[in-house]
Amino acid sequence: MEDRAQEDCWLIPTQSQRLSPAWDHSETLDVFLDEYKRHRIEHQINYTTSKLQDDYRLFSNSPFRQAKILNVLAAAGVAWLLLIHIAALVLVVLTFAGSLRALGPLSIVFSVAIIAIAVVALAARALEQGLQPEREIERYRQFRTKLNLIQKQFREAKTVDQKVSVMRQMESAAFEELVIFIVTHERDNFAL
Repeated sequence: MEDRAQEDCWLIPTQSQRLSPAWDHSETLDVFLDEYKRHRIEHQINYTTSKLQDDYRLFSNSPFRQAKILNVLAAAGVAWLLLIHIAALVLVVLTFAGSLRALGPLSIVFSVAIIAIAVVALAARALEQGLQPEREIERYRQFRTKLNLIQKQFREAKTVDQKVSVMRQMESAAFEELVIFIVTHERDNFAL
């Protein structure tokens, strides 16, 4: 019984273990290959596609959403600083023209606003450097492109050996993606 269990542990025998061409048309093998396509290849494509979509949440794990929020924060910071400086210039001109007496309280408000906006912009930049959503987006796009090619090759493969070759490509691509992911996230830091 134990010998039989070890014998059955591999669904696809090596070339030297093949006894007949009937293996290529095995129903069990067809089910295995269909499940591999569905649960390995298509699942990875769906995952990368979901990671590239906007989930419209303020605090999101989606790199697409993170990039969007950080870009909006940066643009808003620049716009607010520009508006504050224009308002300060208008107030200075009005003061010299005699329309205003003193800028004391207003200058404090403008100074605090400028510092607050600078701190928010610096924090957003630190988050962007730590999360690197643009790099994540590109990584997911490249992986999805590889996966789409693998899916097409798997669909077009005529023999078991061709399908196994594509499966090896899939596992190699998944391994490469994992290595890139680990290296990328090992270097991340959130030093402010």
